[in-house]
Amino acid sequence: MYRPLQPLHCPHAQAVDHSGRYVAVGGDGCNVSVWDLLSGTAVWKAKGNKPNMVGLVDLPHITALAFLPPDLKPDQAAAARGSASVSEAAAGGDDGKALALTLIAGTAKHKLWLYKTAVGRRPQLDIAWGKARVTALSAASPGRVWAANGTGTMEALDVATQATGHGLRGAGGSVRALAAHPAHPTLLASAGLDRFVRVHDTVSRRCLAKVYLKQQLTSVAFVPVPVLPDADQGASGDVEGAVEGAVAEANASCEAEALAAGGLEKACEEGRRERASGKRSKSRHAKDGEAELPTKKAKKTKTSRKQHAS
Repeated sequence: MYRPLQPLHCPHAQAVDHSGRYVAVGGDGCNVSVWDLLSGTAVWKAKGNKPNMVGLVDLPHITALAFLPPDLKPDQAAAARGSASVSEAAAGGDDGKALALTLIAGTAKHKLWLYKTAVGRRPQLDIAWGKARVTALSAASPGRVWAANGTGTMEALDVATQATGHGLRGAGGSVRALAAHPAHPTLLASAGLDRFVRVHDTVSRRCLAKVYLKQQLTSVAFVPVPVLPDADQGASGDVEGAVEGAVAEANASCEAEALAAGGLEKACEEGRRERASGKRSKSRHAKDGEAELPTKKAKKTKTSRKQHAS
C-alpha cells in the first residue's frame, strides 16, 4: 500500500517510473528528488549546480520531468512484458542495492538535465535547448527523449549524441503535455494551450489525428484497453490490430486530404490562368480599339474640311 509523501515546497513537475514505485518531483527552488511510494520517504536527491565565476548558485526551477525506460537485455525485456517486478529489479533500491534510475528534467531557463542516480547527484548531461521554458518531456526508449517548450516546438533528444532535431509540426501554442503510446512507441500524443490533442507518427513526422476540445489543455495520457478475464488469448492481438487499423485509416484520410488539397490547388491554378488569359485578351482588344480611334478622327476631320471648303 502506498503511503502519503511529506509536504513538498512548490512541486511544479512530477513523473512516475515504469515500475510505478518511484516518483520524481521538482519545482521552483526545489531540486529533483526521488521518493519511494511504498515507504513514503525520499531515496535520492539531486545536488545544485556548481557556483559560477562570481560564486553564486542559481536556484533550480524544474518545469518538466520524465523517467527513461530501463535499458534491459533481450532476455530481461522478454520477461518484462506485462510484469513490473523486472522493472523494479532493474531499478534496484532493495537489499542494499544502489538505486539505478535514469531521469531527465527540464527547467525554466531552457535547459535539459539528465540524471543517473547510480552515478551521482549532479546532472551527467546539461544541454541548452531552444529559447523558451521546457514544458513537457516524454521518453519512449532508453536513448531518445521527446521535449516540448512554451513556443510549441517539439523535438527529440538523442542521449548518445546529445543532438536535438526531428521536430514535429502543428502546435499553435505552448505544449503542456506529451505522452508516448505504451504498446506503439512511435505514436506520440501532445496537448497544449491551443486546445488541440494531436497524435503524431514520430517516424514519418506526420500528424495522424487531432481533436479540438474547447479548453486549454494541461495533460494527456493513453488509457489502456481492459481485457476481460474470459476473453481468449487473441484479445490483445485484436486490440493491436484495431490500433494498427486506426493508424492506417488515419494515414489514408491524411493522404485523401492531401490529394483533395492538391486537386483544389490545381483547380485554383487553372482558374488563375483563365482569368489571366481573359485579362490579356481584354487588354489586347483595348489596344486595338485605341489604334483605330485616330483613323476615325482623321476621316471626320477630312470630311469637315471638305464641307467648309464647299
